[in-house]
Amino acid sequence: MRRMLHPLALCLLLSACKQQLSGDANLQKQLTGTWSSWWGGGSLTNVTTVSADGHYSRIGVGTNGMVLARCEGVLKVQDGCLVDTMTKHSEPNVPLPYTKRAAIVRAGDREWALKRYSSEKNETILLRKESR
Repeated sequence: MRRMLHPLALCLLLSACKQQLSGDANLQKQLTGTWSSWWGGGSLTNVTTVSADGHYSRIGVGTNGMVLARCEGVLKVQDGCLVDTMTKHSEPNVPLPYTKRAAIVRAGDREWALKRYSSEKNETILLRKESR
């Protein structure tokens, strides 16, 4: 009986891993399009356009409509988290590459909620899809 338990446990573990990988792949597909998020009480809007392979371009726009920053990078869904690796930034003093992770709390076709943990504070970030 013990010998049967080990293969069964392995099958269950592999099945759970495959489901997570499948879920990550589905979420990765949903990322394609243009997304908006707001920072600083709405004083800054990030508009991020994501291609099918996860590469993105992002602009930060102030309330006056002025572009404050431009950046590029790659967004990947891994283990239920959104991993953002920034590879280019319009400010020359930003250390690159810069990677941050956020847990995906909720993901729908038009809105995602992310939870980012940092040493300063815990943030909930809402992404709203503008186009596909």
